[in-house]
Order: sequence, then structure tokens, then C-alpha cells
Amino acid sequence: MKTIALHRPLVKGYNDNKFSIYFDGKLVAKLRNGETKEIKTEKNSVEIQAKYLNWFGSEKQLTDLQKNTTIDIGLQKSFINQTLIFTGPVLVALSTLFYNQSKAIFFSLILLGIVAFIYSCVYRKNKWLKLTSR
Repeated sequence: MKTIALHRPLVKGYNDNKFSIYFDGKLVAKLRNGETKEIKTEKNSVEIQAKYLNWFGSEKQLTDLQKNTTIDIGLQKSFINQTLIFTGPVLVALSTLFYNQSKAIFFSLILLGIVAFIYSCVYRKNKWLKLTSR
């Protein structure tokens, strides 16, 4: 029997919502901030995916299991994940400054803000979390 240790590092200033961990599409664990859980399995490889708030998550990762495998689950640090999601609402708010001066700038900023928000929430939804095997 193989043991998989799932570890979510403790991150300060980050809320305590649980990460849901799926093996081959089935929920096997929920991890809080700083928590580690061990899962036992007979399989030689599993497809692992982590999800956050039932929407954002990681890409599916096929992992070959050794006798003891540790998988770290953390936030993917990238410009798009950390900045672009907030760019949309900020651009919409800034567009109100240009409402009376130029309607073209106003509507351009609103459109750009909406597109940035949708892109980061929909098209990059499986790039928010990172799985690292060791």
C-alpha cells in the first residue's frame, strides 16, 4: 500500500477556505491552511486535481506514486492570478472618471475591465493552484 502525503503550506494573510483534493475525479480530502493529510492507496498512479471555492483550481496532474509520495498544494504565483482579477473592477471604477469627458474612453475601460475579469476567472480557472510532487 502506498501513502500520499498532501500538504498545504501555511500562508499568512490568506483565508482558511479549504482546498478540495480529487484523485481520479473523486473527492478524497479537504485541506485547511497549514494542514497535512495522508491518503493510502493501492494504485500505481493517480490523476490529482485541487480545487478552491469549487471553481478555481489546478490542472489535472497524472502522478506516478512511490512508496511514500508528498504533494505540496499551493497558490500559483503569477501576474494574471494575482493582479488581473483585480484589474477588471479597478478599470471599471476608473472609467467613471472619464464619463463626462470622453464616452469612448469610458466604454473602452469598462469593456477592457470586464474582459480582464472574465479571462482570469473563466479561462484561467485551472491555473490558480499548483501541485508539486516530491
